[in-house]
Amino acid sequence: MESVKKEKGSSSYLPQDLIEKILLNLPAKSIPKLVVVSKLWSSIIRGKNFIDLYQKQSLSRPCFLHSFHRDSIQFFQIKPSQSLEAASPSSFYTCTTSSFPLNLDTSYNVYPPVCGVICFQDLDKVVVSNPSTGQFLVLPKLNTRRKGISRFLGYDPVKDEYKVLCMTVLTTSRKVVSEEHQVFTLGAGAQKEKKEATWRMIKCKVPHCPVTKGLCSNGLVYYGAWSNNKGKSKVALANHSDFAKFDMWVLEDVVKQEWSKISVVVPSWKDLVGRDYFTCRGVVSSGKFIFAPVYWRGPFCVISYDPKEDIGRRVVIEGLGDNLRSVSLFLDHVERPIFL
Repeated sequence: MESVKKEKGSSSYLPQDLIEKILLNLPAKSIPKLVVVSKLWSSIIRGKNFIDLYQKQSLSRPCFLHSFHRDSIQFFQIKPSQSLEAASPSSFYTCTTSSFPLNLDTSYNVYPPVCGVICFQDLDKVVVSNPSTGQFLVLPKLNTRRKGISRFLGYDPVKDEYKVLCMTVLTTSRKVVSEEHQVFTLGAGAQKEKKEATWRMIKCKVPHCPVTKGLCSNGLVYYGAWSNNKGKSKVALANHSDFAKFDMWVLEDVVKQEWSKISVVVPSWKDLVGRDYFTCRGVVSSGKFIFAPVYWRGPFCVISYDPKEDIGRRVVIEGLGDNLRSVSLFLDHVERPIFL
C-alpha cells in the first residue's frame, strides 16, 4: 500500500503525489493562496521539486505576456500562445486570463521575463515581479545618488537564483560610460544562506554603455552596448530599413562566437500592416516570427509569419481595453509559481 503523510490534528489527508497532480492543474495565480491549507501543502508548494514540475509543464505550453499602462496603473496580462498559433487568418482571440495592476506611480519600462519573473523600474525603485501570481517585490535602494540607471535580470539555473544587475550611466563631454555596477541576488539559493539580501558592487573591466533591454539565455545575460575601447572598431547592426525584408543573425556557438544568418521576407507586408508601424519581437517555439506594433490605430494586434508555409497574417487581440500606453509584448513567457 502506498504510504501517505498525515498531519497531526488532520481528520483527512491526501497522498503527496495526488496533491502535486491537483496543484499542477491549477492556474499559477491560485497556487500561493493554498499555502494556508496545511503545512504539507505549504511545503509542497514552496518546494523546488513542485516548482520545477510546474515550470516543465509550462514549457510545453508557453504564453504571451502583455504589459500595458492604462488609467495610471500598469497591467500584466497572460495569454496562451497556442490560441494565436491555431488561429485562422481572419480569427480574433481574447485575453481571458487575469490582469495584475501594480499600484506604483509611473509607467514602467519592463525588462523581458526571465524564467517566469520580470523586472522594471519606478523612478529610483527597482521592482521584481511574478506576473503569474501577481506578486511584486520592491528591492532595497541602490547605493548611488545618480538618476540614470540601467537594469538587467538574469537567472542562475545551477544555484536557482535570480540576479538583478544595475549600473549607472556617466555622461561627460568626452564619453558616455556605465559605472557603479551592482548585483542583487534573490531566490532559493539566497534564502538558504539566511542572510539579509543587499546590493553588492562588482567590477567591470570593459568600459561600455548599454543601449538595449537585453535578454537572459542559459544563465547568461546579453545586451547591446556601445564600447569605448579603441580595440573594438566594428559594429554590427540588423537592417530594419524595410520590415518586410530583413536579416537576423543567430549566435550558434558562444565559445567560438559563430553566427548564422537568416534572411526574412514577409509576403504582402503592406496589406498586413496598413498604416501602422510594426517591429519584430522575436521567434516563438514553433518557428513563427511575431511582429508587434509601435504605433497603431484601432484594436491592438500582432502579425504572425510562418517561414515554412510562407504565410503572414494579422491577428487582433481583444480584451486589453482602450486608452493603452506603453504596450509591450513578450514571447514564450513561462509560468513559475515561486514566492518572491
